[in-house]
Amino acid sequence: MSNVFIVDGSGLRTPRVDLCGVAGVMRRVVLREATRVGIPAAEDVLDANDLSKADEIFLTNARVGIWSVRRLDNRALGPNPTTRRLQEALEPVLENPCDP
Repeated sequence: MSNVFIVDGSGLRTPRVDLCGVAGVMRRVVLREATRVGIPAAEDVLDANDLSKADEIFLTNARVGIWSVRRLDNRALGPNPTTRRLQEALEPVLENPCDP
């Protein structure tokens, strides 16, 4: 139902869909828009260690768009500048959802 993305020193990363996740529209749009605004984006093998070291984490799906994760276990996450930048980039796409 949702996909996870992490932001770390290498940019934006999300698990490959052959391992987990959903090859959905919002995942595709986030990857496309990240590249468009100059945020390096990659599909990768991620594990719990990657999540624990991430600077930012967000979830996506077609209903909520991008949803920031504020806390993981006992660690607070934020501020989320890259996540906010992607949310702003997606605003026009979500207002007029035609996928070229």
